[in-house]
Amino acid sequence: MTFFLDLGPIPNNNARHPLTYVGRKVFDDKIISDIEEYISHQELEKAKVLHMNRKDADKARSSKVHWMKDENYKDFLMPIYDHISRKVRIINDGMWRYNYNGYGIFQYSEYTKGDHFSWHVDQIEIKGETRKVSFSLGISDESEYEGGDLGFKSAEEEDYYKIGRGDIIAFPSWMLHKVTPVTKGKRRVVVGWGEGLIL
Repeated sequence: MTFFLDLGPIPNNNARHPLTYVGRKVFDDKIISDIEEYISHQELEKAKVLHMNRKDADKARSSKVHWMKDENYKDFLMPIYDHISRKVRIINDGMWRYNYNGYGIFQYSEYTKGDHFSWHVDQIEIKGETRKVSFSLGISDESEYEGGDLGFKSAEEEDYYKIGRGDIIAFPSWMLHKVTPVTKGKRRVVVGWGEGLIL
């Protein structure tokens, strides 16, 4: 019998699919504002797709990104990583119990009108490790954009979710997912992956 629970309970799950976690307003505005402050000092670059030539990659994915690893802001970034990773770990332990060592570099992504990301999986092998748990953390308020839903596909079923400010959607990295085209405004998210040894 547990005497002391150090991580706390898993927040309420609003997902329709049993393998995905959808948490509304899981993160308070302080952590979101800290992310926005950090990003205000960074340059964004065109998103790429691993193992695809530029022409095919442009069809598959369109957005601007920043890898959140600026050494000049390390002391500012580490509390952000700590706060997000603790909550993702709680979700993992309550949902899937994947064994992973830590997290890859978080990626900030911006989608404007027409931007999208076609069906794909995040699970890739990197030096004997693989992505096991994926998450998307909403930075934009839901009212700031239209379209840009995060969709999941399993067998013949598809589920779509809009991410609001402070919301998080987490899922096993092997799940097929996509971001539908943004039709208005700007969709801003931070995405990341829990990574561990291939077992």
